Amino acid sequence: MSENQDPQFSNDAPEPDMSFKDALQLVADQLNEAPRRKLSLSFLNFWFLGHKDVLVALLNAAFFGIPVFFFALGKVLGYKPFEPTDLWWVLICLLFGVLGLAFFTPYWKAVFLFKNGYFTLGYVSERGIVYKDSAGNKHYWIPSQFYKIGQPFIDCIHRPDEPYLVVVGKNPNNFLVMDSFPYLGKGDLAAFSIFMGFYTIYAIYDLNNKTFFGSSIRMWRWIIPVGIVLWSILWFGAVFFPVN
Repeated sequence: MSENQDPQFSNDAPEPDMSFKDALQLVADQLNEAPRRKLSLSFLNFWFLGHKDVLVALLNAAFFGIPVFFFALGKVLGYKPFEPTDLWWVLICLLFGVLGLAFFTPYWKAVFLFKNGYFTLGYVSERGIVYKDSAGNKHYWIPSQFYKIGQPFIDCIHRPDEPYLVVVGKNPNNFLVMDSFPYLGKGDLAAFSIFMGFYTIYAIYDLNNKTFFGSSIRMWRWIIPVGIVLWSILWFGAVFFPVN
């Protein structure tokens, strides 16, 4: 803990009078003290396997994308000659695989932003939500009326007089807007409430260990990555070692 850290995040003497803005700014400053934060295995499991929309997008991309990948690789290397009857199923698998990948991409992008991004505060203005990048330059973002793939998702319940927590990448237009709140637990913790699609994902950061961590997930969900690996092995064998 730094010497200038506010007691709001100390176990010894919390200050309930600290404003939400000041608390959030303190969290952002402390996160930026660790430019490359650690992502625990529990956080990655919770992020990718703990929510239905993330899981559906991941499985859709894997189920349809893996066959197309190995089929294309086999054709390029000369292991799988192309036949006219293959065209339709390849196009259908490609369509659904790309669709799943498109919905999965924002969650994957968010992980890189959590690990390497610059945390700052965003405020509601007449020109939209204004935020600054690591160089101190201002940027504006106008929330769309409709949700678009890859854009931040804003909670309509958020109070307009309270700031958002924004994490910005090297490209200042690559960012994520979050409803966030300081969370006081056994250690110095900060919790982020991220609205992705129709679900809310909670990320918790330990300010002492500089690590994002998540809740434990059900054991059956561990079958999913194993299934993806087996599905890949199956199509690898089907393309490169076909049964005659």
